[in-house]
Amino acid sequence: MKFPDEYFPIEDSIKKDFLLKVNEGKNNCKDLRVLFCATCKDVVDSIERSISFCHEAGKYFKDYNIFLYENNSSDGTPEKVQALKDEKVIFKSEFIIGGSYERSSTTLYKRCNLISNARNKYVDFINENEGYDYIFVFDTDISGGWSLDGIFNSIYYLEKNKTYGCMTSYCVLASPNVHDLEEVAPENWMMFDSFAFRYKKDDWSFPSQIYLHNYIKVHRGTEPVEVNSNFNGLAIYKPECFKSNRYYVKNHGSEMSIDSEHVAFHKNIWDKGLKVLLNPSMITSISKHKYCEEYQ
Repeated sequence: MKFPDEYFPIEDSIKKDFLLKVNEGKNNCKDLRVLFCATCKDVVDSIERSISFCHEAGKYFKDYNIFLYENNSSDGTPEKVQALKDEKVIFKSEFIIGGSYERSSTTLYKRCNLISNARNKYVDFINENEGYDYIFVFDTDISGGWSLDGIFNSIYYLEKNKTYGCMTSYCVLASPNVHDLEEVAPENWMMFDSFAFRYKKDDWSFPSQIYLHNYIKVHRGTEPVEVNSNFNGLAIYKPECFKSNRYYVKNHGSEMSIDSEHVAFHKNIWDKGLKVLLNPSMITSISKHKYCEEYQ
């Protein structure tokens, strides 16, 4: 489950410090128990690979489990997960009347509310099952996987800073046409998850030009930065982030000014006195790349 870290070079002046933090974070993992959580509707083509990402990261920890929630899939996703008979996977599947959130058949507001309700299934599980040191929330359509060094780097910072509640990632998209990374020049790659991103500021109003978030650039190896909200396919939370917290959406007055469920969830984390950060080193890729052929 290799990730092309070499596509994201680190400045020589900070490389040694970065590697020291990665190694310390990796050593910390040996004493930590973690839970990977995701929703997985209509992802039959990617769910096994996504579970493999969890196994690859999980083997560096003391112990781990994977909680998956599915509802109303029409492509065989639940059957695929059940057929894996994976003892690490805790799988909850159900059918909900009116629970379809296909983009073409529902409003953005309703879709976000349905996704919020699905995410709250793992919130309930987390609050009912203590003993995990960290909670990983991930998307099951991140075709290119995650940087393990980025995860270790995030664990380093979370272990060192009591006020850090959540480390979020930076997800690259080759282009809106979802080409492989190699098909597009790196300088033209985009940040994928503009919808969940909010700059750090006191004002939680809806951004007037949210599409500009797609053009945010970061530099691997640099320090995490505080943000109001971010996700980008993978986030690592301290368990207290989930206490008395729920995913929900906010309508700012029109169908096109709807907050992602992550925005409200992260606002509540800030209200707890914990910080939400974007780690430029915890990189994910929604686009495929040269190493994906190894686990097709």
